[in-house]
Order: sequence, then structure tokens, then C-alpha cells
Amino acid sequence: MGRAVFVKPMFPRGRWNILRGDTVVVTAGRDAGASGVVSRVVRDERRPAVFVEGRNLVRVGGVG
Repeated sequence: MGRAVFVKPMFPRGRWNILRGDTVVVTAGRDAGASGVVSRVVRDERRPAVFVEGRNLVRVGGVG
């Protein structure tokens, strides 16, 4: 087993600009340019994500 490694958070804790119910525009991927309503926000320090209704998963700053 490897030892635990500290991962620096991408965003300051407790400060999120995108919330559930916001209307957003997808900027990357197959659905780029399409807009939709945020249905779910995953506030994981390592892999934050935003789910948009009717669109693909869009990762915020994550490495694929």
C-alpha cells in the first residue's frame, strides 16, 4: 500500500460560484455551446464535477 498523499484543493473550501439550479453554458466537449440547468454539483476536492440536465458530465478543472 502506498502512503497517503496530500492533494491541494482546486477551490477554497466553502466558496462555490456554480450552484444547483443555475443556468450554465457548456464550454468543452461534444455539447460545447449548449446551455442547461445544473442538476447536481459534486464538491470533491480531487475531482469536482457539475451535472447539467440533458447534457454530458462536465468536469471543472479535472484531469481526465
